[in-house]
Amino acid sequence: MKDEFLKVVKYLAEHGELIKAYHYLVNPPSIIDNDNDILNYLAEIKKRLDDLAEIQTYGTMDGKFNSSFVNPENVSSLVGFQHVRKKLIELNLKKVLDVGCYTGWMGRALSEDGIAVHGIDIHPVVIQIAAYAAVGTRATFQFLSGQKVGFLYPKKFDAVVMFDVLEHVFYPNALIKSVNKAVRDGGWVFINLPHPEAEHISNDRPLKEHEHLYSFSEKRLNELFGKYKNFKLEVLNNEQGNINWFVSYEM
Repeated sequence: MKDEFLKVVKYLAEHGELIKAYHYLVNPPSIIDNDNDILNYLAEIKKRLDDLAEIQTYGTMDGKFNSSFVNPENVSSLVGFQHVRKKLIELNLKKVLDVGCYTGWMGRALSEDGIAVHGIDIHPVVIQIAAYAAVGTRATFQFLSGQKVGFLYPKKFDAVVMFDVLEHVFYPNALIKSVNKAVRDGGWVFINLPHPEAEHISNDRPLKEHEHLYSFSEKRLNELFGKYKNFKLEVLNNEQGNINWFVSYEM
């Protein structure tokens, strides 16, 4: 039983569902709940979750900043970006919030279309570099978590964009509630995130390299967003040959 149980748990941890793996390990079958292998893997998962919580709170890992600053090599080839760019232009959405902007490449690229993007992220070093890199463009940046943005900027933006963010956060519902508050009436929210099939075929890597806390099924996305006006759930074939979810809805 232990081997089969650990096989399931390790699959979850390695394929985008760290939180679910943790809950299984905290509540294993009683016959194996004191097994050393179970307890040791629980400790590993908990350490990884603690590290991710530190990153999301302070932008550090074990007290140290990660100062990497990597931009996409060819923005024009990014399927998800071109998809959201087309929607922003068609709907004439000029003031956009980019949640989890990291290096700010999206804001700099959209500036060429006359779109003013305000990017927020929880990495204090990278967000400063992003601001320097955006001098002369319409893009602006701020060290701020998505969970706070709705309270600081109520109904401020024409649209919110979240690319590969929702699967990383501990409390997706709180983030969604906050970003919705930041969108004006009649504004839009666009979310790009991994499809479970893409998570399923992802390459196995060491636990310390896994960052996805949740994987979102079609059922789950309908539960989260189906109540909103003009909700649409699309499947995009991205530039790497994998499929992504693309969510859009109007406030």
